Amino acid sequence: MLRKWLKPPYCIDGWRFDVADVFARHGDVQLADEVWREVCDAIREENHKAFIIGEHWGNCDEYLQGDLWNTPMNYYGYGRIIRRFLGLPELFVSRCEKLAKIPYRMTAHDVVERTREHYRHLPGVIARSQMNLFDSHDVPRIHNYEDFGLNKVRMAVISELMWTGIPCVYYGDEVGIDGYTHHDSGFRFNMPKKLPEKTGDNPYYDLYKWMIDLRRNEPAFIHGGRKVVYAEGYILAVARFFEDSVYLGVLSMEKEPRHIEISLECLGINDVALDIEPESGELIRVNDHIEFIDTKV
Repeated sequence: MLRKWLKPPYCIDGWRFDVADVFARHGDVQLADEVWREVCDAIREENHKAFIIGEHWGNCDEYLQGDLWNTPMNYYGYGRIIRRFLGLPELFVSRCEKLAKIPYRMTAHDVVERTREHYRHLPGVIARSQMNLFDSHDVPRIHNYEDFGLNKVRMAVISELMWTGIPCVYYGDEVGIDGYTHHDSGFRFNMPKKLPEKTGDNPYYDLYKWMIDLRRNEPAFIHGGRKVVYAEGYILAVARFFEDSVYLGVLSMEKEPRHIEISLECLGINDVALDIEPESGELIRVNDHIEFIDTKV
């Protein structure tokens, strides 16, 4: 079956494997290593450019060394992290009553360390292929949480540009699709029949279109490097850069306004001083001067 759909007339681009973390595992029978090798080799015999995605929620670097998967659904190195930083429940923590009772508010330093734990094990080409998503069929859509306004959604969307990898948008997020958070069925509503036709019809559509345009057209987000330049308290700033194109993504989960100074000496640029509003995100172009990039939200 895997080979069939890779051949003409279908010629699909690759495969996503559901529940890949338990694939070929059952009790004492642990055949994952052998079976994944056979599966991935067979796929690439048909199409050496085929893209292989495994659904995995934890550390799976043994599959990400360049000879098996291209990427997991990157919950571990991105989605679970950014959701927790934005103050949302953590799926696996919430399933454990004792852990769920422990008060914890993720700091910017925690974000950096959690992200590094994933990416430091990956070859560069695999790191750039990470499927970065914060919503999916298995977790509530962030915009359906009460008191999670458009400004916080904007923070999450900006974060897609701040992490190394491929931004992935769960269907319907781009139009603010309806739903609820207390059951899986609330994450999987049908797309609305009437969709936005132009800029200004829907603020979610405008926001995601803005992000996608930047990702497709700006070299800093397509080919660029990434460097954490500030991580104190609950404020994280990440630089994305390529040649003369430099952007700063700044996320603040502080409860009060903050004045921060960011050293960009490592990029050959003067330091930047910013006044940051509480629970806000900014994308800033930095060259001879700083320019706040407006999403018109």
